[in-house]
Amino acid sequence: MIYEPKPSHRRRVMICAGAGMRHDEIALSLGIDEATLREHFDHELSIGAAMCRSNVVQSVYKAATNTKHRSMSAARMYLSNEPPANAVPRPVADGEVIDVTPTPRVGKKEQANRDATTAVIGTEWEKLLPLRPNQ
Repeated sequence: MIYEPKPSHRRRVMICAGAGMRHDEIALSLGIDEATLREHFDHELSIGAAMCRSNVVQSVYKAATNTKHRSMSAARMYLSNEPPANAVPRPVADGEVIDVTPTPRVGKKEQANRDATTAVIGTEWEKLLPLRPNQ
């Protein structure tokens, strides 16, 4: 029997793939195997899924920036997906070695503790509360 994908199946695959469902789960929901899914829905699994995610991001952004009814939860959701750093590289001098080790992320409490140890620097309290030698 030859499988013929229906338009409703194509839409379902795009939506499910865009939400991050595994291919085996998507295939199961359609009653087909993974090989058939990949054969007939390659576009929907890749480009279609990206388009669905893009549409959701646009909707979330619109809800977050709506001038009449701003949604703070939409704003938090939009900002929670941290984009990769796309910094413009600076020119490198001959023989210069650049450290490309990523800086580990620090949690809120750890950052607050780090900030607290140097909070007096540049204030009138600096003379009264000098930093300990190990800091």
